Amino acid sequence: MSLLWFFFIFLAAVASGNTLLEWISRGNAKMREAIESCFVYRLGFAGGIGFGLLAYGVFVIGILGVLNQWTLMSLAVFLAILGFFSIRSIRFRSGFKISFHTGILYAILGLVIVLGLMDVLTPEISNDSLCYHLTWPKYFLEAGRIGYFDYDPNSLYPFLMEMLYTFGLGLGGAALAKSMHFATGLIACFAIYGFSRKYLAKEYSLIAVLGFLLSPVVLNQWGITYVEVGLAAFSVLALFSFLEWLDNPSPRWAILSGIFIGFALSVKLLGLMTLAIIGFGFLINLLKKNGLKSLIAFSVSALVFSFVWYLRMYQEYKNPVYPYFNSLFGLPLTDGRGMTNYDVAGTGMGAGLIQYLLMPWNITMHPQRFEGLGAQIGVLFLAFVPASFLAIREFPVVKRLLIIVLGYLTIWFFLAQNSRFLVPIIPFLAILVAFAFMELMRQGFWIRTFAILPLIAIFALNTSFAAYNNRNLFPVVTGKESPEAFLLRTERSYQTAQWVNQNLPKDSKILNVGEVRVYYFDRHLVREGFYPHKTDLDSLKKERFTHVLFSSKAGSPVPSKPVHELESSPGLEKIYQFKYISPDKSETWDYRIYEIK
Repeated sequence: MSLLWFFFIFLAAVASGNTLLEWISRGNAKMREAIESCFVYRLGFAGGIGFGLLAYGVFVIGILGVLNQWTLMSLAVFLAILGFFSIRSIRFRSGFKISFHTGILYAILGLVIVLGLMDVLTPEISNDSLCYHLTWPKYFLEAGRIGYFDYDPNSLYPFLMEMLYTFGLGLGGAALAKSMHFATGLIACFAIYGFSRKYLAKEYSLIAVLGFLLSPVVLNQWGITYVEVGLAAFSVLALFSFLEWLDNPSPRWAILSGIFIGFALSVKLLGLMTLAIIGFGFLINLLKKNGLKSLIAFSVSALVFSFVWYLRMYQEYKNPVYPYFNSLFGLPLTDGRGMTNYDVAGTGMGAGLIQYLLMPWNITMHPQRFEGLGAQIGVLFLAFVPASFLAIREFPVVKRLLIIVLGYLTIWFFLAQNSRFLVPIIPFLAILVAFAFMELMRQGFWIRTFAILPLIAIFALNTSFAAYNNRNLFPVVTGKESPEAFLLRTERSYQTAQWVNQNLPKDSKILNVGEVRVYYFDRHLVREGFYPHKTDLDSLKKERFTHVLFSSKAGSPVPSKPVHELESSPGLEKIYQFKYISPDKSETWDYRIYEIK
């Protein structure tokens, strides 16, 4: 049922987005020609607009306080009706042919899509999803509204993807919510393929798509409720629109670029990095025909489609980009609500000249220094992107792509060296790989051989590793293991959450010490790290707390003195204890629940 809902919603989003795309491009023959140069290129633009509109539709419903299954269903039907009359303008070009080489690439693509769908159809166990990406949609649906919730600034973050998760969760459960992120991955693939086809043959365009999807950081995330793939989809559409503007300086392309960068800014603060690149691009082309008009059009559309998130944050915290750069807004390093100034990233290998020059090598060969092995970008780009310089003379767009990549990497290097934050430029790296491979195929036999073998090896290894990592998902996807059994085996918080849901009163108020994964708890939990008041027993009683949940990982640092004193307080009675051991025996977590007497 979730997959049927997904197909309906995807078609409705594409169709409704196409309606707005038709309106924006009306009367501009060159723009329409560019959009219609490839069937899937148009699908990418239309899908990006459609899912952005869907997210903002959910936001409006939530702000009005009428968030429920019926209003969400009405929104889906409205988008379908909106797009019904324009869907006929999307023309599929006949003559679809598959050669031996493209057949192999399509087969790999099909396998990768299946692997992504396995993640979609599996109960959510990802850390940040259970912390807030999926948890806040659940809270919004329970409350029937979207707004600020006490003791957690996460409820005010740019939440465009979480609006899509709210929509999916409200209509079809977690699987449909996860499919929303999967959908943005498909939109990114459509855009990558369509843009590449303007310059490259079909097989090289497919290599660009696979280069994006088979990057481990993308493949590990696009079937779960994280946001980086969605951010990449909207960012790449914004940048493609800007690149189209360079060839056809119409304010309409600037409006489209602004809409997409507004969506990107509404997904995550990191959209500011892409905004800086595009904004600088418009500024240095200010004297171009329609330069000033386009800059204004871009700025206004970007502001319209993103300002609400930053206004909400400013109203509550007096910093529109909280918790970043608190010092610039005259705020203390820590404000007593558990959020600290994140001006300095805790990952990376330093910001000196040598580190900058070695950045591509370090990102590839030392992924553990930039968050971890699960978020690595892979070796494909280091191996092939340098050869893309061979294509600059014949394809000037390669120079533009390289400038975008270098600009983004430079901002990333000095701002936040985390490999997950590189996802928005992976589409451009993948396209550069396709250009490089095409140039290498024009060389002699030995060069062609030494290009083909590494590409095959990298694609095969990345696909194999993904299939191996998904081996534990196969039983639950095929029905041989129940979702309940899967969660008891793989998710550390699930058994404790089920005990709480079954044994504690519905009006319980629980101080949560140490566990960020709260999605499966159906009782009111307040995270101790975000709680601004005293946590001694008398204070908790005054605030009508009924229980305290402690969780700790074996080998983790000793808790702070107030927390340690709280657990040893004679006014607490232990009513539950459970020790979770991960399937690979690498982690042990201890859970204790106390009743406040």
